[in-house]
Amino acid sequence: MDILKIIREEFQRVYENDDWYNDEESLADKMLNQRFGISTQEKQQTFDNQQGKFVGYVGGDKSQPIYLNPKSLEGFDDKCRGAIFANGDLYLSKSSEVYHYRLFLALEQRNIIANGEAVHYSNFPDKYIAVARKGNSNVFIPSENYKDDSYDYIVNVFNNNKNHNLVFKPLIYKREG
Repeated sequence: MDILKIIREEFQRVYENDDWYNDEESLADKMLNQRFGISTQEKQQTFDNQQGKFVGYVGGDKSQPIYLNPKSLEGFDDKCRGAIFANGDLYLSKSSEVYHYRLFLALEQRNIIANGEAVHYSNFPDKYIAVARKGNSNVFIPSENYKDDSYDYIVNVFNNNKNHNLVFKPLIYKREG
């Protein structure tokens, strides 16, 4: 394989394509698999079995992966953020540095939520609830963006939780004024 061909492909994936963070193996990954028997897909499947299903990256940043229904919170930051959906699915970023808007934008880009919903994610408590991990525990609480009239939706969504090893507490923050 020509090293310049590999560099060109990687450059194009990063700088010329909007979907450079997709799940396809790069030419370099294929070359490693061919030469050394190292498959990134096999590695990902093994990791998926431990962490939940890999969904993608927030904004293409490989330090900010998103997982669907993680089986364990090992390796997830304290106060990491996520979204629990009405069907019980939990999309969770490993990083505490990911703000809900960026998480929802990544879900929108992958057609998991409707186009245009990321900007106003807290307006759809019947579909999904933005959550944050409470410290280093297995407890999740809703984002502070929800109002009192969202409480019943939050309770319903939290009751559909598929992640029985996690606890969801439907708190509502009282607003002044």
